Amino acid sequence: MDNGHRRIEWRGIEVGEVTPAQMGFPHVAQVARIDRVRQLRNGRQEVETICIITSLTAAQADAARLLELARQYWSIENG
Repeated sequence: MDNGHRRIEWRGIEVGEVTPAQMGFPHVAQVARIDRVRQLRNGRQEVETICIITSLTAAQADAARLLELARQYWSIENG
């Protein structure tokens, strides 16, 4: 949970290991679903769900690391 930009934001991630044969993507190792819930100053709530496909194995990037990488990507995209 973060309290920045005058809003409260909660993020959760669910990760699963997969094979390329299961997904039809070469080199895929994991899929993840990230849920973001923002409580804005005006009381309104925003909910967003994002899906990730990655070649990083669980040994290379656990759930916390995937969430960190996604946040870094969002900061670049929004900058």
